[in-house]
Amino acid sequence: MSFLSAIRVALAALLINKGRSALTSLGIVIGISAVIAMVSAGAGAEHKLDGYLDNFGKTMILLRPGGRTQQGALADFTPLTRDDAAAIRKQLGPLLSGVAECQFTQRVATSRNGHWPTAIVGTTPEIIPVRHWKIERGRFFTDDEIRHQAPVCLIGLTVQRKLFPDPKEDPIGRTIRVGHVQLRIIGILGEKGRALTGADQDDQIFVPITTVSRKIVGDEKITMILIGAKTEADVDKVKDKVEALMRQRHRIKPGTNPDFDIS
Repeated sequence: MSFLSAIRVALAALLINKGRSALTSLGIVIGISAVIAMVSAGAGAEHKLDGYLDNFGKTMILLRPGGRTQQGALADFTPLTRDDAAAIRKQLGPLLSGVAECQFTQRVATSRNGHWPTAIVGTTPEIIPVRHWKIERGRFFTDDEIRHQAPVCLIGLTVQRKLFPDPKEDPIGRTIRVGHVQLRIIGILGEKGRALTGADQDDQIFVPITTVSRKIVGDEKITMILIGAKTEADVDKVKDKVEALMRQRHRIKPGTNPDFDIS
């Protein structure tokens, strides 16, 4: 049978069984459309997750006090210190974009316009490159201000909206009170949005870590150390080196569970 004859036979069969032909064609169209939709949805979800990770910091490693069991329960606990962060900074410097020790606490912040319960984050300037944070207006505090426990802060956009609801009022240079400490606002943090956990990343106040530990909280225990690798390719190497260094500093024998958690 020639090619043209085959085409004529096929067309005749299609015309004879119009209903079946239409259903078959519809099935093919639906099937192809479903595959295209699934691929598009997957690509969209991947793009959205990629954006979340970029926002949080793809190259960031979290070091927290307290070892975890295989079930995730807290095991041995030894507080982290600023000396631990300094040792990581010194020994792994060329591989890092920064090391930011942090001390978190929840407090009520007060302005002349009202009160707002928020997260107070004692930290260092290196949190900017580690977390890829931007400053919308103003500036970040300096190492000198950390040494002198300066009463300065940067506020997130949610805090700004709650404590300075008038959009015409510039919070830069204004003061807020956290506990008995008056803090002068020197900057507004750029918008971060919500984290993967749902937490509002803009509902925070950044304060020099020494000001938080010595004037607001009253102790110097570090909540976590944020470590930024220079590239995504360096993350695993940095993680392994940090773990080895912390085992050495905390005198943890090989084969035993650490008293810290790194992820």
